[in-house]
Amino acid sequence: MAGDPNPSGQIQEFLRVLRRRRWQIALPALFVFVLGCAFTVVIPKKYVVSTRVEIKESRNPFDYESKNRNESTTAREIENVEQHIINYARIERIVGTELIDMWPEYKRADSTKRDEIIVAIMKSLTVERIEKNKEIGSTFIDITYKDVDGKRAEAFLKKLNTAWIDDVITRDLENLELERDVLESEFKAASKRFQEENAKWNEQARLLDVNPSLPPDATDRSGNSVNDFAFQQLTEYRHAREVNENELADARNALQSLEESYLREPETVAVPVEVAPGESYRAERRAIEAQLEKRQAYLSSIKSAHSDYLKTKAEIEELEDKLAELERLETEPVIVTKYEENPVRVELRTQLDAARRRVDELAKAGKRLAAKVAEFEGRAQQRSEELALLAGFWDSKEEELKRRNELAAELRAKEKAIRLFRDTSGRVAEVERPPVASDKDREPNPWLLTAFFLFAGLALGLGVALAAEYARNCYRTVGDLALVMAVPVLGAVGTITTRRERRRSALRRAVIGISSAVILLGVAWIAFLYADESRWEKLPVPVLRAIEDFRLTLM
Repeated sequence: MAGDPNPSGQIQEFLRVLRRRRWQIALPALFVFVLGCAFTVVIPKKYVVSTRVEIKESRNPFDYESKNRNESTTAREIENVEQHIINYARIERIVGTELIDMWPEYKRADSTKRDEIIVAIMKSLTVERIEKNKEIGSTFIDITYKDVDGKRAEAFLKKLNTAWIDDVITRDLENLELERDVLESEFKAASKRFQEENAKWNEQARLLDVNPSLPPDATDRSGNSVNDFAFQQLTEYRHAREVNENELADARNALQSLEESYLREPETVAVPVEVAPGESYRAERRAIEAQLEKRQAYLSSIKSAHSDYLKTKAEIEELEDKLAELERLETEPVIVTKYEENPVRVELRTQLDAARRRVDELAKAGKRLAAKVAEFEGRAQQRSEELALLAGFWDSKEEELKRRNELAAELRAKEKAIRLFRDTSGRVAEVERPPVASDKDREPNPWLLTAFFLFAGLALGLGVALAAEYARNCYRTVGDLALVMAVPVLGAVGTITTRRERRRSALRRAVIGISSAVILLGVAWIAFLYADESRWEKLPVPVLRAIEDFRLTLM
């Protein structure tokens, strides 16, 4: 295969491509670099200011199940601390009233613009809760805020910490005092109701001759009522009746079982008795012989093909067997069965009589006990109604007493919680690390951004040039063609361009260059003017507003 005897290396080829397409590399790189520098000038350089707040343990450190109603709000709502700190209303109050002079753009903005500023401030706030190693101990909250003005960021974080802690403490104390006032009014009402119900109980207990210090259903150590003997007797007879009913049921079941066993037993039982031989079966034999003669005569009168032939023959054989059995019985001893009364049935009859007597006795005793129960129920009915009425007064009095005692305990606990809160409110939350703005903590870094855009522009230009060079599926040089030719390449004819094509190409390049220069110089000039606030008046108002709107979206 013929080819170029001295082909160029890959590095020389790559450098030749870069030199030939230098403007395709330089132009995208310039656009990216200039626009990136303008972006670096326009983008707000924010101070990153952070503070740390320590949330102390709740007022009851032994409440492991979080059931303490007197727990401080900061400790009780620590899981939602981000939502509590990044609060729209609190931030709006701080920015719109306390720090209004530090936000001139908020001061001159309309309501819609102010809302966007507050939302941007909320987005610049981050809250991080540091997890505790154990259940008991302080919880630390890191609050970070980013702002273009370091002093403003410091002042805002200080105000935010103070406002959040003060709001939490004030709200907690107000809630406790409000709960205390409600409990006091409820306790007074419950005490008044208890006095009224207690007076009613004492009056009714005196009328019914009942000890007012004991409940109507009070019993002694034996479980007997202390207010009436009739209740004790009624209880004893009812218990005796229950025992009688259980015994009667068992006796009836036993009687039924005996009756069923008695009915299952036969009245008589068979007893075998041996009888001497010689008993005559003459009558039976004559009858069988007569039938046998009759069937034999019939069989002789028919042929073997007749339908009754086999049947008649079988009947003759059966009669002959019976006749032979009777002859045997007349010559051999015979066992005769006699029937006697069943002895098991006799024994069961005796048991049945005893069981019936037992059932009758229990039934009579049950009637007597039922009469006694009815008698004492009548005696206790009136007393029961009186004591039932009295029990209502006792229950009402006891319910009001229980409610009054519960409210008294809650009121004492609430008073203790208020005193404890006032003593420890200053130690609920504490700023451990105050916010301080430093030039070291600014983002983004303009030099780092400039270097990034420079390398990004060069990478883009290089990518465009290489894509334009190598993306086409064709031979790019004479050397590429010579490598695949079967004959040597002696020469090459360059691309022929007419004068009109050269003028058109030069005009296109001039238009692209001039327009690119105008765009790049315009962007660079606007960035230069915006870099110094004293030169802002030279910028057109629409351009300045557009830049401010763009900056607001980046905050």
